[in-house]
Amino acid sequence: MGSRGGITRREFFSEKIDDDCSGESAGLLLMFAAAGEFKSEAAEDTVLFWAETGGNLREADADGWLAVLSVGKNGARFVSERDLTGTVAALRPVESRFFDMIERLSEEEEGDSESGHDFHTDTPRDPAFVDPSVLAE
Repeated sequence: MGSRGGITRREFFSEKIDDDCSGESAGLLLMFAAAGEFKSEAAEDTVLFWAETGGNLREADADGWLAVLSVGKNGARFVSERDLTGTVAALRPVESRFFDMIERLSEEEEGDSESGHDFHTDTPRDPAFVDPSVLAE
């Protein structure tokens, strides 16, 4: 396990979790790990978690610290090496749709700012941004 600036990756992520009052980082990693039980395919999937970014995807060869989980039906494990080129490429359309949704929400909120009412939108429920089966009752 390498180090940067005198601390190891383990220490870095541990500090991020300690600094996070709500334990959100640890909770997210546990949620990703537990999701494997609900997979429909037997093959393992890759879960990426950057503790040092705003959530934007980096290039596959970026020199940032990243937690990589390999998640299968029977559990999850951290992996030290994984070719992320295909994983990042597959996530680019999702990232693009996410930013499209944020842009639309921003425009709607700006347009509604003078109405005097609480802002309400159905944009996140638009089929362009969410699979309708997720919203089915």
